[in-house]
Amino acid sequence: MKSSKKIISNVLEHISSSGRIVGQNSEVSSSFHKSVALSYNSYNPSLNKKDFNSIISENIFSRIDTGSIDFKLIKKRDPKYFQFKDKYYLIFPDFNNLNDYLHSTQNSKINRIRVKFKPILKDSEEFSKVQNIYKKYCRNLSCAYNSRKSYYNSIAEDVPNDFDTSEISKIESKSLLIWNLPNELSPAEIQNFFWFYDIKHCFKLYWDDNHSLSFVAFNNILDCNKFARNFHGALFNNDKNQKLLIDNL
Repeated sequence: MKSSKKIISNVLEHISSSGRIVGQNSEVSSSFHKSVALSYNSYNPSLNKKDFNSIISENIFSRIDTGSIDFKLIKKRDPKYFQFKDKYYLIFPDFNNLNDYLHSTQNSKINRIRVKFKPILKDSEEFSKVQNIYKKYCRNLSCAYNSRKSYYNSIAEDVPNDFDTSEISKIESKSLLIWNLPNELSPAEIQNFFWFYDIKHCFKLYWDDNHSLSFVAFNNILDCNKFARNFHGALFNNDKNQKLLIDNL
């Protein structure tokens, strides 16, 4: 028994001092300490910060104060059409937070899939691109929520360096993307059809002969969530060729 305790103690001591074990998901290099962001590939668009926080405590070998780990979660989205692009970014205030997160989540799983993060260097072109695309997405979404005219005026313009992204989650919580609303219906007719939901406005982002993608802004979160629950996968006016697909931002 004493021998077993000593072995376990030695293993924990090694992990504490080396900071990694076999199968660690971080990519260690000479420039690794300059990383402040992680990317994570996933086809699931519904993950949130709670999902990434939930895996911190799964590692029984961790001696890190997991409550002190902080990060901002960003979904990679197309800045023009707001579509999810199969990737998440975790932005940390410094390398220490990032390193603690990696060590605390090694070998953990999200939805039964082992997580694999890729570190992004703070001074890299990739990190700069992540920030610029996110700012553009936030600016365009803010304009779309304001009005159709504001959106179309904004998409060709550069984003100011001091653009504030802190309020974007409030706008996302009251916005939906809807595929396959009938092309022939005007925004006013769509609002009249769904008169029992408090829709602020709506307009098409994209359309062709067979499909359309509409942006719908609501005046409150409750109606936005109710609409998504009630109509995702439903047939518009019982037309089998008009199946509505809804994406919560």
